[in-house]
Amino acid sequence: MTFAKTTTSMIIASSFMASSAFAHDEHRQECNISLNYDITASSNELTVSDNGNEQYRIVGDRLFVNDEQVDLDAGQKRLVSEYRQEVVDQVPQVIELVNGAVELASDAMGSALTPLLGDEAGSKLEEVMEKVQERIGKVAYQDGNSYYLGATESTIEQAFDQNFEEEIENAVKSSIGSILMNVGAALMSSDGGSFSEKLTALEQKMETMAEDLETRIEAQAADFEQQADQMCDNFKSLAKLEQEVRLAIPELKALPVTINNQKVHKEHSI
Repeated sequence: MTFAKTTTSMIIASSFMASSAFAHDEHRQECNISLNYDITASSNELTVSDNGNEQYRIVGDRLFVNDEQVDLDAGQKRLVSEYRQEVVDQVPQVIELVNGAVELASDAMGSALTPLLGDEAGSKLEEVMEKVQERIGKVAYQDGNSYYLGATESTIEQAFDQNFEEEIENAVKSSIGSILMNVGAALMSSDGGSFSEKLTALEQKMETMAEDLETRIEAQAADFEQQADQMCDNFKSLAKLEQEVRLAIPELKALPVTINNQKVHKEHSI
């Protein structure tokens, strides 16, 4: 893996660390939900696509597959209308949650790490997080009354492309000197007479900073965590509703599921 890819992975992961800040809690529920398609939702319309290719569309209680309307009876119309409305209700909440995770991680990391890394490196860190937020804005955003949530691999790769990796790599490289100088200064000013004692003191200081970072996130993330758990429950219910729709409408059953509850699928495969 290249330096750019490694750095990109670390930055993206840090953006979502807030949602897993309580992973050590054995009572915390595990969410195994994923999306297989990109979703565009507005008040009365739901479009499900793959790399720009529409798979199906629901307008009101009308279903279109391959751009052709599917004949539905009253019961099928009720199901697709209910499914459309449930998805439309959830997508804005997902987008809000994703953006909230980035902001939370950015604020917490900046506050905790700037004292050690210095203002210049702290500024670069802020710049990196702004770039992450900008790219996430390409896969999860609101445009007027329409919401878009990109989930396919190709959509993610287009947003976090080679240019993004180069931007992150350049930002990190340009601040390495400042980081090393500040870490070196922190090391030399640490308590202890010998180098080994100073190094131990610096390690303890960094451990304290890590604990402070976790504390900052935990202090701000209680509401965020509750929203994430509720959203996960909602999508589990949506996955069940989608299964009902697929069983009732053969034209949809022929397509891969949109909402994938991996835990359920795993249990069914045993």
